[in-house]
Amino acid sequence: MSDHKDLPTSTIRQVEHIPASPESVYDALTIAEIHALFTGEPATSDARVEGKMTACGDFIAGEYLELERPSRIIQTWRTSGWSDGYEASRLEFQIEPADGGTQ
Repeated sequence: MSDHKDLPTSTIRQVEHIPASPESVYDALTIAEIHALFTGEPATSDARVEGKMTACGDFIAGEYLELERPSRIIQTWRTSGWSDGYEASRLEFQIEPADGGTQ
């Protein structure tokens, strides 16, 4: 099996407007019961640095690297379908107040 660590990486930036408070958005991303309610899929969350999380059942798994309620979440993320040798992605959520909700 080849080692994929030398493959180039990419940064993807996506901006969304959510009609909810920054605290509500942060909680939906870090509290398993709330996450499961809005996705319709099982989730787990140990929302602390080095705590583990799952989403969509066990399809997505990761670890929290940084947590700053309600403004920032950094976590690793990978799916159960990824081949061996691929490193986890790094996700950064920057949660900011915006007109009528959160960006």
